[in-house]
Amino acid sequence: MKQLGQHCHRAGLLRKIGGVCLVVALGFFMHRAHAADTSGVCTHMVASGNPEFPPYLWRDPNDATRLIGANADFIQLLAKELGITIETKYIGPWGRVQEETKLGHEDLIVGVFLTLPRLDYMDYVYPPFRITPSVIWTRDTAHLNYKTWSDLRGLVGVTVIHNSFGEDFDSYAKASLKIVTVPSLEQGIENATDVACQLFDL
Repeated sequence: MKQLGQHCHRAGLLRKIGGVCLVVALGFFMHRAHAADTSGVCTHMVASGNPEFPPYLWRDPNDATRLIGANADFIQLLAKELGITIETKYIGPWGRVQEETKLGHEDLIVGVFLTLPRLDYMDYVYPPFRITPSVIWTRDTAHLNYKTWSDLRGLVGVTVIHNSFGEDFDSYAKASLKIVTVPSLEQGIENATDVACQLFDL
């Protein structure tokens, strides 16, 4: 976190592009993944999420199989209330997490923005437990006078693979902006000299 924060500080300006809801999503096929006792009652669930999402989730440096962060803490409070065990596991990059949920190999995604395609294979729990802003980072030498989404036209942006910024901005970006994707948040920040702006969920 400290190293990431240093990179962010050097990146320069940030501008908000919108607020989106952070929720818990349940895989439709969760009966495949959870463990039950002899009475058929669920006693164990598997949760995962975006491992490139500090301060909400990131990979535990002391245990590569676990995710830690605010979302992991939240899910443990939920588990305590329900009287069950919920593992918050690292199962791969964000794209793989979503694919594993489609296949029913995990029960929960902790902290995922609602989009229409994701509704095909997940149920969302309402209300959201957190509203988190999406922001644009630029180099401090870029001098971007950003007020509206249209100000980003003609620029090249970078974001993490399979990120969403809400249905409205995703649709606008697909139609009007040039955004390349990278595997990790840190890689995107380190490549700031190669692009005009960067888009991250923070």
